[in-house]
Amino acid sequence: EVAGCLLSAERGERDLHAASPTLVLQSQAASVPPGQSSPRSGGGKRTLVPSAPKVLCRTSTSVTLMPPVFHLKSAVPDNLPPVPAAYMVLAKTYGTGLAPGMHNTDLPNTGVKFPAYTPAVTISGLAPNEVYCFSVVAFDAEGVVINGQGAPTAAVATIH
Repeated sequence: EVAGCLLSAERGERDLHAASPTLVLQSQAASVPPGQSSPRSGGGKRTLVPSAPKVLCRTSTSVTLMPPVFHLKSAVPDNLPPVPAAYMVLAKTYGTGLAPGMHNTDLPNTGVKFPAYTPAVTISGLAPNEVYCFSVVAFDAEGVVINGQGAPTAAVATIH
């Protein structure tokens, strides 16, 4: 019930942000070429890869994640920041090497491209009492990965 309330509030907040006029920081306003729209800016520090997703709730066999706010910067100096059109969740068991990679898409709802405005994704099919980590990867409108996979979550245990 609480998770549903959180999802509803997040969806409403994202709808408000999507409907609001584009905001431009003073430093970016001078760098936008004439005739081009500038990206939304939220005042946070831009990163090359997405931040870790947030865990909204977990059960013995599933975890519901909220994607990070995509506040990315370009890997090429002096280019406009990339605008994600979609994202994909990656997942793997925790402690088996590095963060989830692009090949870690065997669980339900991993490896699926969701529109960037999708407020949450539930990863199911998890084993009870197992520990997992998750990350996201952002895609541009052409389906190209933006700067690689994002930061992983801390260890997330399924509860039993």
